[in-house]
Amino acid sequence: MQVAQGVLKGLSTVKRWSLAHTYLLLSIATPLVIRTIPEILAGPWPLGFDTVWVYAPFVKDVETEGLGSAFASFFSVNHPAPLVYVLLGLGAVATGAPPFAITKAAAPLLYGFLGLSLYYFGRRGLQWDQRKSLFLVLVT
Repeated sequence: MQVAQGVLKGLSTVKRWSLAHTYLLLSIATPLVIRTIPEILAGPWPLGFDTVWVYAPFVKDVETEGLGSAFASFFSVNHPAPLVYVLLGLGAVATGAPPFAITKAAAPLLYGFLGLSLYYFGRRGLQWDQRKSLFLVLVT
C-alpha cells in the first residue's frame, strides 16, 4: 500500500513539474517529433551523406576495435565535431545497437537538444518570456 502511495505521489510531482514547464517540454518535444518523421518514413535506410560516410563507420570502429582505439584514431585526424563522435561512441558502447540504428536515433535526439538550447538562449540570453522563447524554437 505504501508503494502505491509513493508512486502516486511521484506521479503527482511529475505532473506538477510538467505543467509548470510546458513551454520547456514543448521546445524539446516539437523538434524531436519533427525530426523523427523523416527517420520513420525512411525505414531502415540512413538519411544524409554524413551518416553513411562518417558517423556509421566510426560507430562500427567503436564496436569492432573498442572505444579507446576508435577515439585514438579519431583524435589523430582533425574532425570538425568531436562531441558528436563522443555521443555516438558512448551510444554504441552502452547499447551495442547497429551503427545505422544509433545514428538514426541520435539525429532526433540531437535536434531535440538543439530546441532546448534555443529555448535556453531565448530565456537566459535574450531575457524573453517562455512564449517568445518557444516561438524562437518553432521558427528556427
